[in-house]
Amino acid sequence: MKYWTSTLAAIVLTAFAGVGFHAPTANALNAAGCRLVHNGWNLPARAIFVYLNWYNYPVASNNLAVMLMRGLGGWRNHRKANRLLQSAFAENINAAAFNLVGQINPLQKLPDTYFREMVEALETIIERGDIPARVLLAERLYFVKTRSVVPNRERRIIQLLERAAETGDADYVDKLARTLYDQFRTLPFNGKVKSSNAQLGRRAIGWAKQLVDSDDPRGAVLLSDLRLNSRHVAELSSSYLSSREGLEWLAIAANQASSMPLKVSCYFSNKFALKLVREHRINSDDPALKKSIAAFPALAAKLEECQSASPGRARLPRPFGSPALYVRKLEHNDGNVRFNPANSAAYLGALHARGLGVARDLEKARKYLTRSTGTSRSRFAAEELKAWFPG
Repeated sequence: MKYWTSTLAAIVLTAFAGVGFHAPTANALNAAGCRLVHNGWNLPARAIFVYLNWYNYPVASNNLAVMLMRGLGGWRNHRKANRLLQSAFAENINAAAFNLVGQINPLQKLPDTYFREMVEALETIIERGDIPARVLLAERLYFVKTRSVVPNRERRIIQLLERAAETGDADYVDKLARTLYDQFRTLPFNGKVKSSNAQLGRRAIGWAKQLVDSDDPRGAVLLSDLRLNSRHVAELSSSYLSSREGLEWLAIAANQASSMPLKVSCYFSNKFALKLVREHRINSDDPALKKSIAAFPALAAKLEECQSASPGRARLPRPFGSPALYVRKLEHNDGNVRFNPANSAAYLGALHARGLGVARDLEKARKYLTRSTGTSRSRFAAEELKAWFPG
């Protein structure tokens, strides 16, 4: 692999030797390399970055460092990658600063001075308008040792994410809405919520609504969480939130995801089916059950399709959207969801046993539930089998 990378780099060097190295050529080559990476052509992309790095083109130095860290197109070399990032950062390459911070695991034992340097490095490129740095800093501020560096951390986190969400990137919007929700639901509760605190919940609803209106299922999932899991929901006085029950929001999410790649749509369908069955266990006469099934009547058909699919991870269909490469995938490129067809089979069996959204059929229920034993849903399947097939 090392031989082929060097050979391709030599070919690239020969091809452009007569052209001469200048900025337009370098920019075009770097952009081509990034496109190749995004399309999975790592070996030629790495050769391009090696070539550009020979001419000390700092953006390519950053990109080559990322490939060395990830092992894309060849071997890994973290030591060399770190040197390349240091040199690119010295040339004011924003992505390099992001990568220097992003590559270090804050959970490991680090000196206190690291956290101050980390915040300062990210604040520097935030001042230059770098959006990914805002998201990374917001994540890093959750670590305890940043408390002495950044006062009012919670407020600063929201400020950072709001500017990122204002770009319209759905994943940044989702991250902001989730952060607002998390801060809201962890507030101390003594029967009354301060108006300033309730504002966190209202803002979470506003951003989640933006996702719902753009047919992004994550917005409906968040609204469902607010409706079902928050002790403070009565304080919000939001007609948008109270217009639907929490279970119905999950049905809407599954419906919105139905046109996405199979594993993604199955992930959201499984989420809805599990909650539907659990709510039916509590109160089988709840009118919210019928409303939610009406919001996504194709649930059983979707689970039938999902239970025969192959397991694995699925990525939410989002563009990378970055002019440079980053050492780790950003939030909007790391929307991976785990999908297990055994879960779909278990939920489908439970639906057939109860007649939820499908004709009641105990034989099918037994078949699907039995298929799920010995999997991650063994306990769920065992509970259902015991309930409907005692002895």
